[in-house]
Amino acid sequence: MALDAWLSEDWQFQRNSSVNEDAYGNAKSDWYDVATVPGRLVEKRQHIWSDERKESLVVSNMLLLVPASADAQERDRAVRVADGETYTVTGILMRRARAAYHLSLSVERVT
Repeated sequence: MALDAWLSEDWQFQRNSSVNEDAYGNAKSDWYDVATVPGRLVEKRQHIWSDERKESLVVSNMLLLVPASADAQERDRAVRVADGETYTVTGILMRRARAAYHLSLSVERVT
């Protein structure tokens, strides 16, 4: 099976350029589109925080596989085009091989 056939979803990467300020002088997040690439999301783990301050806060850690040519950096946003779910790229996992076919991105979603 070819890698392109296995990466079955479209993902859009967005990057923050926080150069603007709001009316109170705080940095305002301006996200702009970097690229749209095929990818596949693999669920790794979920942690549910439940205490008096954060009621049922769910943190999902996943692995997003994209082509090696994708322009992705830590702290980018990865948005699934089909449903608009947004994940934060928390790390790029290095793979040691003769040829790089894909990037493994550690992504996180807080709900």
